[in-house]
Amino acid sequence: MNAVLTAEASAADHPDHEYIARRHRKLRSGIERALQDLAERGLLRAPSVAVGVQASRLLAFEHDGNDLEGASEHVPGRE
Repeated sequence: MNAVLTAEASAADHPDHEYIARRHRKLRSGIERALQDLAERGLLRAPSVAVGVQASRLLAFEHDGNDLEGASEHVPGRE
């Protein structure tokens, strides 16, 4: 559902456009800060990849993976 709303709200005239844009910027900023902290402590496995690039990849995975995670919550035997 998040993926659908995000896609629909990409249009500038969508009522939730600004909300989704702010949410995206906030999430990306938080991910960048966390990755930068890890990099500074030598805990990042791919330090040669720019923090901003890694943040974009993680955020893209969050958008795509959220729907899959939600769908798998109801699989019998999965905890």
